[in-house]
Amino acid sequence: MAAYLLRAPPRQSGAGRPAMVELSVTPLSSLADRLVRVHVRGLAPSQLVTLLASLTDERGVRFQARAFYRADGNGEVDAERHAALGGDFTGVWPMGLFWFLRPNTLFQRLVKRDVAGSPFRVHLEVFDALHLVTGPEDQPLAACISERWYVGPGVQRVPVREGRVRGALFLPPGPGPFPGVIDMFGGAGGLIEFRAGLLASRGFAVLALAFFAYDDLPRVLAELDLEYFEEAADLLLRHPKGRLTATTTASSLPSWPRRGCGRTATACSPTPGPGTSLSRLAHRSAASQASGAAPCQCCGGASPSPMPGPRSNRGRRPSASWSCTWALPPAASCDGDEESMGDKGAGRSRCQ
Repeated sequence: MAAYLLRAPPRQSGAGRPAMVELSVTPLSSLADRLVRVHVRGLAPSQLVTLLASLTDERGVRFQARAFYRADGNGEVDAERHAALGGDFTGVWPMGLFWFLRPNTLFQRLVKRDVAGSPFRVHLEVFDALHLVTGPEDQPLAACISERWYVGPGVQRVPVREGRVRGALFLPPGPGPFPGVIDMFGGAGGLIEFRAGLLASRGFAVLALAFFAYDDLPRVLAELDLEYFEEAADLLLRHPKGRLTATTTASSLPSWPRRGCGRTATACSPTPGPGTSLSRLAHRSAASQASGAAPCQCCGGASPSPMPGPRSNRGRRPSASWSCTWALPPAASCDGDEESMGDKGAGRSRCQ
């Protein structure tokens, strides 16, 4: 396929020489969930250019995203302010060159496997004119490499092979204890760690848990032994740096709508109190799901009543708090408080 070119005259410096084009990504090295700024300087006013992002994953599959831009009157392209005219996306997408990466081979998915050993290195290039395809003969005006890491400085990755439990434990730097999370994926199988590494970089003690098609675990998901997940929870509870405050967070769990907030809770459960066993929590959660009710309904709706407990002198059961754990990003949390529920358990929830 021939490349379609629409060229603009190069910008001249004060000495009559072509100006130096500069492509920058700020910050150049960052966590993969952090926004970066892509900025081009030194172009001619209204010059048409192609911005190209590419990377090769650990399996050798190449991913690319391209977008066409027109420089402003100062000869600059700023992905935060300027709209892409075409390519893999249109409009103002500050992270479009990263979010719209697509494989050159069909049916491939971009997943970081070696999360602790190396980053994704995204090559960014700017070309004069509009290029539908680029070849070795096309020389960029400027280029740079952005590193996208999945673990932050000081995060430890500890392989887990204890009893039947298989996975990897990611621990933030510092003495802890930290909020504990069990992270699982669904039907893909194996051990997928990129989300656990990012959560640990944000202050969570995270057990990335495999439950089939990994190590000596069953190769296919024929049946699910719930006691396996209780063993995993007990392991995290025993760790001095982990403080498990909810059952699990996993993309494989059912999702319940979180009304009014535009997000979806992946797992909700009562916060364990002193002497509360994990098996009782699992039974309580299963009973709630069997009745068609979510363990907690965030941002509106009714939450099921907690298990009966001793009544206080005022004739009301003691307050029980409810917590929700979210998939990425971990910036939102939701609690409900039975103090506001009344006797029938139909109460309000609030988001923070």
